[in-house]
Amino acid sequence: MTCPLSANQINNFFVDLVVTLGYLVPPEGKGCIVENPPATVNDFTDVVMWEAGLAPERHPKDREWIREIVARHFAAATRV
Repeated sequence: MTCPLSANQINNFFVDLVVTLGYLVPPEGKGCIVENPPATVNDFTDVVMWEAGLAPERHPKDREWIREIVARHFAAATRV
């Protein structure tokens, strides 16, 4: 299974993440995700959280919010 998001779509996701929730993933973390993006919404969410300095299991509400944005971007990518 591969991630449905292109590199450009992943970068658009990061913009949405900052604008919507104020979470900033450092450039090196973004690069890792763009180079090897997780294939599922849950895995992608968890990796983004770790790269933003948040442990998913310790921040369930944040995880829910981030997951909603990830799911929206995955759904949009599969409609294209």
